Amino acid sequence: MGEKTMTQTILQEGTFLGYILGYKHSDRLYNGRMGRKISQIEKLLRREINSFPRGTIVPKTIHGSAYYYLQWYENGTTKSRYLKDDELFALSVAFDKRDSFKQDLSGFKRGKSNHYLLMHQNVPVGEFEVEIKTGRFLHQIKLYHPNRLPIGVHVRHSFADLTELNDWFSYRVVPSSRDEIDHILSDLELPSPGGLSLLSRGLNLVDQYWIRRVDETVLYEDVNFFDRDFSDQVGDALLGKGIQGGDFHNPSSSTNGDLKKAWRVYDGERFLLKAGTAPTNQAVFNEAAASAILDRLHVPHAEYDVVFIDGIPYSRCPNFVNRDLDFVDARHLMKAFKKHNDLSYYQHFLYCCDQFGIADARGFLDRMLTIDFIIGNEDRHFGNFGALRDANTLQFLGMSPIYDNGSCLAVFSNDKQIKPGRDVPSKPFKKTHREQLGLVQSFDWLDTSALKEVPQILRDSYRIAVKKEFMTQNRVDAIVEETSARIDELLAYIKSRDA
Repeated sequence: MGEKTMTQTILQEGTFLGYILGYKHSDRLYNGRMGRKISQIEKLLRREINSFPRGTIVPKTIHGSAYYYLQWYENGTTKSRYLKDDELFALSVAFDKRDSFKQDLSGFKRGKSNHYLLMHQNVPVGEFEVEIKTGRFLHQIKLYHPNRLPIGVHVRHSFADLTELNDWFSYRVVPSSRDEIDHILSDLELPSPGGLSLLSRGLNLVDQYWIRRVDETVLYEDVNFFDRDFSDQVGDALLGKGIQGGDFHNPSSSTNGDLKKAWRVYDGERFLLKAGTAPTNQAVFNEAAASAILDRLHVPHAEYDVVFIDGIPYSRCPNFVNRDLDFVDARHLMKAFKKHNDLSYYQHFLYCCDQFGIADARGFLDRMLTIDFIIGNEDRHFGNFGALRDANTLQFLGMSPIYDNGSCLAVFSNDKQIKPGRDVPSKPFKKTHREQLGLVQSFDWLDTSALKEVPQILRDSYRIAVKKEFMTQNRVDAIVEETSARIDELLAYIKSRDA
């Protein structure tokens, strides 16, 4: 074999095999024609594209009537066949999806960065250069509708603050601390979770923001996850099942929080599944328990139940955001206005709500802080409560339902630590719940007679956990005793204030 022939063979195989002919060894796969490494994402996208039927739909007019044919190229000749109406619809949907994957592949191959439009519904907010593998905004090209920038992102000298914009984007994607995410990123050869979110155009089920390449003509109606179905591939991977394919169009990649979670569709409704932490997975059962308590106290909340998938429990919650709403968390509400040194974070939050015209924010905090005292919530941070905004008028409608209550009821404590009267750490305004309870202005909303039902609600909520041996009955009894003591303390506190 001559030198030229051997070189051609090596290039066709796509890798340089050692120091043959003086070429440096590499174990990476290269595109023989372009001399460029083929990424794992490209391989998966190509596999996804190849899974669809070949060809295109071609219309023909015969005797004044339209007929449609599938046309494809095979063995050097063009072939076609007539499409019946049901075939035409199914193939049209399939080819639309195939073309979407082709656009994804084309966009990913173009280099380290590309020009994207930050969109709010169908309104272009601004054009930016964005790093493809991280989702990082590198610089602004043009700002079209500054009033549509995410809450907390300011405009300075006609430019959006890129530090704030990147902070906003990083907070809406899977955090690097999420269990399993490092394995997924390694498999996809991505340096950060932002790149995974960008593969799904940054779409989520929390607000109406998304990111579109400038060369795309796609509309929000064509891609949003409120109306459109989505594959479970990314969701399954984030629940620990590994990457199974190249369909990255899924809202789960743009969902914050450290616990494993994924969006699912049940009977047309969007639900968020969230895992707990082994071995007890108690946070899953806590969500259902807290939901039942909130329901009994008639406090607006997201409803949770427990489902088992392959023997693993997950909390399940229907989405309380719809196609016409934006959820804005407290963290970004508070970034919208500068905090004065003489204001506490509690006061600053109320000030920001007042500036936005958010009604009854104080009453919302009264309810949330009281509930958090009862259940001993240890993780009520500024990212898991907030307000709802009309995405069309940009007017705030009020506070959101209370949600994300799993980090409560002694979930971080061993059995010996659970006992009545102990101090439980709290967030976001004070370090202990007793201190935080002092911020509550009114208990007029609270049905104190209903509190006596809480112990039985806890026993009922944990029954399945005991039956399936995730929790012991002794642990449940200790949690009930500690919670009952907190309720007694709350009632005594209310009585002393009224005296």
